[in-house]
Amino acid sequence: MALTKIKADGLTADLIDETKLADNSIDSEHYNDGSIDNAHLADDAVGTAEIADDAVTADKLANAINTDIAAKAVLTGSTDNTITTVTGANAIQGEANLTFDGSELTVTGDIHVSDASPGIKFTDTDASGGFGMVGVNNTSGSLVLRSDDGNALSSSFMGFEVDGGEKVRIHSNGAVSKGQSPAFAAHGSNAHTTLSHSSSAVTIVFGTELYDAGANYNTSTSTFTAPVSGIYQFHVSMYMQLSDHTDSSAYATLRWNKNGSSDNQGYRLLMYGNLGKDDHNHTDMMTYSLSANDYVTITLESEDQDVLYYGGHCVFTGFLIG
Repeated sequence: MALTKIKADGLTADLIDETKLADNSIDSEHYNDGSIDNAHLADDAVGTAEIADDAVTADKLANAINTDIAAKAVLTGSTDNTITTVTGANAIQGEANLTFDGSELTVTGDIHVSDASPGIKFTDTDASGGFGMVGVNNTSGSLVLRSDDGNALSSSFMGFEVDGGEKVRIHSNGAVSKGQSPAFAAHGSNAHTTLSHSSSAVTIVFGTELYDAGANYNTSTSTFTAPVSGIYQFHVSMYMQLSDHTDSSAYATLRWNKNGSSDNQGYRLLMYGNLGKDDHNHTDMMTYSLSANDYVTITLESEDQDVLYYGGHCVFTGFLIG
């Protein structure tokens, strides 16, 4: 008896199930593509027992899968730990410059944060709610750094470190500490020193340091050397007198010296016109614009009469303004 081809549209749903078919009675030679689908098979009508060995081969699966994948998004350029992004319709790309290994996110290139008030939040999991922010002011566009933005901790501060050490700290009350900013103070010995009026100007000796942040003051030469370029302010206090106060033409000259030279700006006349009969305390200030390695000293010179000064009451100080 000849067989008549039965198409899918000629069968009602579930008309044929495993009780109506002999084993292996239907194979690829007896149906068209799509002639048997879910609408014409009862649930579990075809199980592993009804499929002959090798009826479904790797080649057939590969062809079916490749056809399906062609219409789906395909991942390209992916390596270990790369994060994927959408690069177009049905396309995703592994980003070589954006990786995450489970604990550390690495970005090669710029990070662009865009919002009405953009910011990046850093939360300290060891602190009770403490976190910091890097953001932009939404009205002025200015960069804003925030420490303990939630005001959860009473002793918070903002620190700036360079080369593994803290150089600047902003405290919660607004005070700014600059522990390594150049600053010094030194005084002379606890004894009188006589400067002969017949000698040329000599460097005043301030041989005992009170402090020296940055180690830029040399007690052997009483010289301050600028470590960086900037504006520096200096102060000196001298306790002295003339040896003979009856000479009205006698006086002393105090000079500020930059790199060994003085000008009119650093020239001071002291105890002129018979004013040196008593002990005098003279205080002076000088501001210099210094380049790195420029140095500053103070010299003293007498005219007509000797000058006596007491080093223990003479002080030389200086610091970097900015």
